[in-house]
Amino acid sequence: MRRWLLLTAAVVVGAPMAPALAQNSVVTAKPKDTSDVSEVVVVARRREERLRDIPVAASVVDAQLISARGGVTDPEKLLQGIPGVRYVNTVSPTTAETSVRASGTSRGTFAESAIGLYRDGVYVGGGLLGGRNFTRADLFDIDRAEVLRGTQSALYGRNAVGGAINIITKKPQFEKSGFLDARYGFNNQQYQVQGVYNTDVNERVSIRVGAQVFDQSSGFFYNKSRNEYFDVEKGHIARAQVKFQDENFSVNALYENQVSNLPALNWQLVIPAGGSWPRGYTSEKSQYNWNSPSLAKQQVNSFIVTAEASLGSVSFLSTSAYRNRLTKNAFDQDSLDKVTYDSLRASGTLTGVIDYNTAQRSQDDVTTYYQDIHATGNYSESLKWLIGGEILQVRNDYQQDNARTPTTAIPSRGTSSPAEQEINSYAAYGTIDYRISNAFGVSAEIRYANDVKDFYSERFDLTTGLSAGSRFRIKGSRDSQNVTYNLTGSYRNGGWLAYAKVGTAYRTGGFNRDLGDPRAPRPVTPSFGDESALTYEVGAKGNLVGNVYFEGAAYRTETDDLLVQLDNGCSLVTPSCPVAATPFMVNAGEGRSWGVEGFVNVLAQVGDGRARLSLGVSRQSGEVTSGPFKGASFPQVPDWVASATLNHRVPVRDGIDLVTNLAYRAQWGGVQEIAGTPRLWDYQQLDARLALDFGHWEIAAFANNATNSTYVNFGSATVRRWSQPRLYGVQMRYQWR
Repeated sequence: MRRWLLLTAAVVVGAPMAPALAQNSVVTAKPKDTSDVSEVVVVARRREERLRDIPVAASVVDAQLISARGGVTDPEKLLQGIPGVRYVNTVSPTTAETSVRASGTSRGTFAESAIGLYRDGVYVGGGLLGGRNFTRADLFDIDRAEVLRGTQSALYGRNAVGGAINIITKKPQFEKSGFLDARYGFNNQQYQVQGVYNTDVNERVSIRVGAQVFDQSSGFFYNKSRNEYFDVEKGHIARAQVKFQDENFSVNALYENQVSNLPALNWQLVIPAGGSWPRGYTSEKSQYNWNSPSLAKQQVNSFIVTAEASLGSVSFLSTSAYRNRLTKNAFDQDSLDKVTYDSLRASGTLTGVIDYNTAQRSQDDVTTYYQDIHATGNYSESLKWLIGGEILQVRNDYQQDNARTPTTAIPSRGTSSPAEQEINSYAAYGTIDYRISNAFGVSAEIRYANDVKDFYSERFDLTTGLSAGSRFRIKGSRDSQNVTYNLTGSYRNGGWLAYAKVGTAYRTGGFNRDLGDPRAPRPVTPSFGDESALTYEVGAKGNLVGNVYFEGAAYRTETDDLLVQLDNGCSLVTPSCPVAATPFMVNAGEGRSWGVEGFVNVLAQVGDGRARLSLGVSRQSGEVTSGPFKGASFPQVPDWVASATLNHRVPVRDGIDLVTNLAYRAQWGGVQEIAGTPRLWDYQQLDARLALDFGHWEIAAFANNATNSTYVNFGSATVRRWSQPRLYGVQMRYQWR
C-alpha cells in the first residue's frame, strides 16, 4: 500500500505539472553534444577541480552516461567501464562488494570493505549485511560517481586501501525541471516507475522531491518447493531536499527512505562423487528444492545536511549525517527439502545422513552518525591548502539464528547468536598543494585517525535460552591509531599532466563474530588486526590527438598483515562437519600487488551524429610474500579486466534523435579463494539500449546481457552461484525544464 501511495503521488503531482511547466519554460532534449569527460568538475580532493587537472588516478561516471544507460539501480552497472574496478557479485546485494586495484574482499564477515564507500561525502560502510555495498537509494537520481583508485586514506580515512568511491546526488536547482520515467522488464515481469520534481520557491530557496516504486512477479532463479523466486525486487524509495542559498552561504538538507525486498542468496549444488555421495550430485542450474525461505530485505533512512560558506578567500564545507540501515537475510543451509532428500537416499545418491531442515536467519541493524568540516583556501597564487576534521560513529546490532531439527539425542531447535559492535573514529587531516613553477608542482596530504572498536558476541540455545559457553563468547576492544599520507609530484606540459605518488593506507581490524561448528576441521580465530599498505604509483593524462583523451597509471603496493577470508572447512561433503561453512577473516602475513591501467575516451563525428567511445583495460596481480600462505595469489583478483562503452546520437528527422548505448565488460584469470581454487570464471557480457529521443519524450528498448552468456559469480567445492541471464524490456521517459 505504501508503494502505491508513493506512485499515485508521483503521478498526481507530476503529470499535471509537466505540461504546465512545458508551456511556461523551455522544453529541451538531452544534451546534443557528447561531453568531454576530462572537463567534468569533481570534488575528488575535497575541493572543486577539473578531472584532467588532478594528479590522481580517477574516473567519473557522469550524468550523461547514466542517462544513456537508462539510469542505474546497482553498483555493477554504474561502475562497469572503469579500469581496475571489479564488482564482486555474490548474487545478493546484501553480501556483494566492490574491489579496486586488488583490494581484499570480506563477504559474510564483520570485516569492512577495503575501499572507502561514500555518498555525498558521507561514509556509508559498516555492518555485516550490506556494509560493503551501496544501497539502491544511493543510486537514485544521482549526478555522478567519482572513483579514486589507489591509496586514499590521507583524505578519505579508514579502509581506503584500494581507493574510494563517492556517489554525488543531484541537488535542488533554481529552475523548474523534472522527469517521469517508467521501465518494464519482460522476462522477469519487473516494473519500475520513478519521478522527480524540482522547483525554485523564490530566489533563495529551491526544492527537489522524488520517488521510485518497483515490483516484480517473476524471475530467473526459482524455488519449486516454496513456489517463490529468489531474485525478486520490490519496494520504494522516497526523497525530499530543500536548499537555501545566498551570496556567501548555502545549506542543503536531504531526507530519504528506502523499503525493499532484494535478490536473495541462491546457489546450485555441485557435489563430486565420494564419501556420502558415491555418485555425486548436481542440482538444476536455476531451479531448486529448498524447504526454507531465501529472502533479503532492507530498510534505509538517511538525513544529510551540507552547509557551505565563503569568507573572503577561504571556503568552508560542513557535512552532517544520520543513517540507519536495517537488513534481513535468510537461506536454506542444507539446500534440500524432504522430498529431494528422500529421493536421493532411495536412489543411493546420498548414503549419509543430513538434516534437511537447517536454515539461517539474520538481521543487521546499523546506525551511523557522521560529521566532517573542512576549510580550503589559497595562501598565494601558487599555494593552496585544506584542513579538516571528521567524527564517525557506527553502532551495529546483529542477530543470527541457525535452525535445525530437534532429535532425541540433541533436542535443541538450534542456536541464536546476537552481536554488538560500536565504532568510534576521530580524525584530523590536511593538504598542501604548491606550484613550484608553471610546469612543476608538489602536494602533500596527511591524516591522523583514532579508531576504537568495541565488540561482543555470544551464542545461545534456541530451545533453552542457555549460553553455549565461553568458547562462543567473544568480547574485546581495539584501539587503532594511524597516520597516513600521500606525497605527489606532478609535471604539466601543454594539455598533459604526469605525476608520481607514494602513499599509505590502512584497513581496520576487528572480530570474527561466529566461531562456527565445534566439529570444523579449521578453527576460527576470534579476532584479526589492522592491515596497512604502502603504494608507489606513476601516471599520466591528457589528449593524445584532438578529442582523444587518455589516462594511464602503473602501481605497486606492499601490504603488511594482509587480511584474507577463509572458511572453517565444513560443507555437505565433510563427513565430520556436514553443514554450511563459516567464513572468517585472518591476517595472512605480507603481500605484494601490482597493476597497470589504461583508459581512452574518444569524441568523434560519425556521419550526422556524435559518438563517444570509452575503452578501459587493466592488468593486475597479487601474491602473498610471507606467512602460511606464502606464494598464494590474491583472491578475487582477475588477471585482466576490460570494458568498452559506446554512446552514439544521430538525428533521424527534425526533432527526433536515435540514441545507441552499448556497454561491454569482461574479465579473465584469477582465483576465488586464497587456496587457489576454484578459478574465477572468465566472462564477456554486453548490454545494449536503443532509444528514440523526441525532445522531452524518450522511448527505449534495452537488453542487459544481450548475448545471454552466463557464468559463475561464486563457486566452491559444492556450490555455484550463477549470473543473471538476458533481461530485455522497454522504457519511457518524459522530462521538462
